Amino acid sequence: NISPSNAFQDFISQIVVVIFHYWIGLVEPHQEGEWTWVDGTDFSSTPTFWAEGQLDNWDFRENGEDCGQLHASVKRIRKLWNDADCNLSYRFICETKA
Repeated sequence: NISPSNAFQDFISQIVVVIFHYWIGLVEPHQEGEWTWVDGTDFSSTPTFWAEGQLDNWDFRENGEDCGQLHASVKRIRKLWNDADCNLSYRFICETKA
């Protein structure tokens, strides 16, 4: 199961390359505002790490912004989430058992 936590978010923030953005397995496939994890984990049961002003569904994008990505900004130590156009070509973060 996808399990975001403060410790996990801090770990990811330390290992990502800051010049890239990363898909995190978060989608809004049907109804605006109803987010879900791709593995079926209940989104409402997990903490969120949206960047300030995010979940803005920026209208500039033709397809809207229905996928969650890790915004790897140089300006922040802790990398936060952003909603983005699902058709953008970003790297991705996968979670597996050790």
